[in-house]
Amino acid sequence: AETATKNGAVAGTGMILTSGGLVLTNNHVIDGTINITAQIDGTGPIYKAVVIGYDASDDVGLIQLQGVSNLPTIPIGDSSKVAVGDAITVLGNALGKGGTPAQVTGAVTQLDQQVTASDESGDNETLTGMIQVSAAIQPGDSGGPEVNSAGQVIGMTTAGSQSGNPGQETGATTGFAIPINKAMSIISLIRAGGGPKVHIGNAALLGVQVSQTQPNTCTTSVASSGAWVDTVVSGSPASGSGIQACSRITGIGGHDVATSVDLHTAMDSFPTGPTVVFNRVDSTGAAHSATT
Repeated sequence: AETATKNGAVAGTGMILTSGGLVLTNNHVIDGTINITAQIDGTGPIYKAVVIGYDASDDVGLIQLQGVSNLPTIPIGDSSKVAVGDAITVLGNALGKGGTPAQVTGAVTQLDQQVTASDESGDNETLTGMIQVSAAIQPGDSGGPEVNSAGQVIGMTTAGSQSGNPGQETGATTGFAIPINKAMSIISLIRAGGGPKVHIGNAALLGVQVSQTQPNTCTTSVASSGAWVDTVVSGSPASGSGIQACSRITGIGGHDVATSVDLHTAMDSFPTGPTVVFNRVDSTGAAHSATT
């Protein structure tokens, strides 16, 4: 799969759950997307896809391929039966090269692990109950299957680490997977229309890239609170609101915003479409509000 985001194109992997084209993937693969396209096994026609829903805190997403039928589906295993030492095979769109998914082998090394990983926006997420494996995980493998010796999917590749600092930036010697039982329980909530941590539909889009710390290009800003605005996407809802890089968003839709994490949390609570009022402080320290 390939997703177009405010920062460019991002490659990832998904798993077909139904013959009609429902696909399981990581939320961080589809987060902030403008356009999603996919190929079955990396070959043949390119299909558009829409987001059905996601759980950002558990990094699970569900998309629907458009114009497909009679697709082969993944064989789902039972992750509760996974044991340390089990052999696994990881399949995915390694390095975003497309074509037939790459395969690497490895083994389960630990169970029930907690891992902190960074998404495309630079925000950190803490994931629990993860399966840890020794395997050569590559960027682009996210959202792909980890398969047991019986050919059944027991987990979804989500993060990789070379030295105990999980992320998606480079190839990794240690991988972390969401157990398939957990992923499918979240998918059931999405398909049922909701749940405590489930957002139905695509995320609301503001159209700014934010930073956890003051961007290097904003040396003259005197703004003292809020989420730092790094760039404003041309043609986005925010681009017509007067907001500029080096300002800081301090509130949106009635939610106070102190950090970039606060902004992402608030955006997850909004449906796509309706307008909201947001507050910001520009680089001179002056306060503004706008509707977008």
